Amino acid sequence: MLNSPGRNYVCWQGRDLLFIILGTIGVTLLLGSILTFLIEQLNLFPSLAPYKPIIINLLQFIAILVTSLLVLAKYDLSLQVLGFRAISFKKAMLWGVFGGTFVCLLVLAGNVFLQRIVESWWGLEIPSQPIIEQLLSSEDSTIFVFYAFLIVVVAPIVEEIFFRGILYQYCKKKLGFKKGALLAAFIFAIAHFNLWTFLATFLGGLSLIILYEFGKSMYIAIIAHATWNSIMIIIVYFIWRNKLLI
Repeated sequence: MLNSPGRNYVCWQGRDLLFIILGTIGVTLLLGSILTFLIEQLNLFPSLAPYKPIIINLLQFIAILVTSLLVLAKYDLSLQVLGFRAISFKKAMLWGVFGGTFVCLLVLAGNVFLQRIVESWWGLEIPSQPIIEQLLSSEDSTIFVFYAFLIVVVAPIVEEIFFRGILYQYCKKKLGFKKGALLAAFIFAIAHFNLWTFLATFLGGLSLIILYEFGKSMYIAIIAHATWNSIMIIIVYFIWRNKLLI
């Protein structure tokens, strides 16, 4: 069995995970409702209307990060317990970039496989993830860039801290490496709220766990996640640009 970065320091409990999840949902719903009310009902800050989904997504990421840090602070733990330790730049980039590229290819293959099954059996087209639809519907390059920043920079950092650093390590402590990895990847896929891309997201989450375990570094997991998302953004960008030119 591989040794995860914080194997000796995983003292957070299931109630702490619930605190992060419910706290994130509550804060996002509350602040999102306030923002919607200000923009749509009171007609304040109308210029922010096109950016509302971006702001709400950003608030969600901030809520996950803050609640996760509060849990660490509760037990007087530093970020090192999650794998933020010194590592050579070469190793981080090599494992991260190549690992992230593999994850992206695996996810794309999973999506294509499922698409073909759904089309052949039911004649249906699998809808894109909401964030991809939001990207493709961006009205100008500024909105697209903000979305890309969230997906390529913010999401990998925040999601790796919670899903791999906190959630996975807790699952591994309770269930062992194999079952813990499967459960954490399952929750990661569920959290993306898309039944059609569940399999691909599950495989992606499982691959990131393996990279996190073998690399024994949060930096590798973040770079791999960022690489995966970057490749997807590049693909979506060319589709979006061609759509604007039509």
